[in-house]
Amino acid sequence: MVDRDGVGPLVTFRVQDRPDSADISAFAAQRIGDHRRVYLDFEGDVSGGRGRVERVAAGVVERLSEGADFEVVVRFGGVVKQWRGRHMGGDRWEFQAF
Repeated sequence: MVDRDGVGPLVTFRVQDRPDSADISAFAAQRIGDHRRVYLDFEGDVSGGRGRVERVAAGVVERLSEGADFEVVVRFGGVVKQWRGRHMGGDRWEFQAF
């Protein structure tokens, strides 16, 4: 989840790999519907038997650019990660470190 502006809904991707991992340089993502801000802190069961949320990482967005590509610079503790996402069609995205 990425906070665009501190006010509106969160840009949300489903990923299999951890983008905060020091040894990862690319990952696939599925863009899912924007989420309410309450999910930034939420952990636990999701209503309607839709699964469980467990927070595994948190960071601070230092820069975000949305256009043809999705670029984000995030600070995970003392580590800064820069990602450029390319839309691959449908809900599929590919992210590369830059």
